[in-house]
Amino acid sequence: MADTEPMANSDATMADTTNKQKEPGPGLWLSLTVLTVGFAAACLGLYLAFQSAFELLSIDSFETPGEQTRTLDPGEYEIYLRSASVSILDLDIEFDDFLNDVGQITVTNAETGEPVGTESFRSSEPLSRSANIYEAVAIFEVESKGRFTVNVDSEGPSRAVFGRSIESSLDRVAPWLILAIVGLAFFILGTVLLIVGLVRRKSDRDRQPSLPLMQPVETLVPAPQAQLHPHPHPHPHHPQPPAPRRSETETPWGD
Repeated sequence: MADTEPMANSDATMADTTNKQKEPGPGLWLSLTVLTVGFAAACLGLYLAFQSAFELLSIDSFETPGEQTRTLDPGEYEIYLRSASVSILDLDIEFDDFLNDVGQITVTNAETGEPVGTESFRSSEPLSRSANIYEAVAIFEVESKGRFTVNVDSEGPSRAVFGRSIESSLDRVAPWLILAIVGLAFFILGTVLLIVGLVRRKSDRDRQPSLPLMQPVETLVPAPQAQLHPHPHPHPHHPQPPAPRRSETETPWGD
């Protein structure tokens, strides 16, 4: 009995190994993992790239004369002053008459009180925000992260907004675009692996012959052998022939 059990376990292990054959093509979980990671990276990269590229469209403007204080990262920033406003209902354009006189513009480090140098700057590309049109009037550079105050003392009432320059925005957008491209490549790779795996597994199933189901082998029990009776009893329906009668001349043994 001790030798029989290990042999039975060995046979069962070999049977399981034979039945669980490796599926053809890339694994399902590997394909789904690559696809999911690529999709998440692509979405994150595109979102951050879009946010960095259109930062000026989401920053709140402020009334002038007036000032605004924000936390800025290192980079180059442009200051825009409203030049016109468009009335969509009346199809009318109202211009802010600042011409070349934009007033006094100062930038100060709110933490240290030190002034930040500004330069006059005019861009050929206006900035459109809602119904307002802005033009760049000055530029300044931030060397280290901190809080900065931009003060615009214009001649008449207007609005101003400041944010990263186009060049600085492109420098900030580039890493996120690379992340989005890499994520898109992983997404495409995961999709291809998933499709290839499904096709190969389907083809493998189609090539396998349809075998009949194996029926369990019944244990053969030998039929009981007929017992031999040394002195069988006579069957009631089959009378036995009568025993021979002794003749009168025979003398019983021992008489």
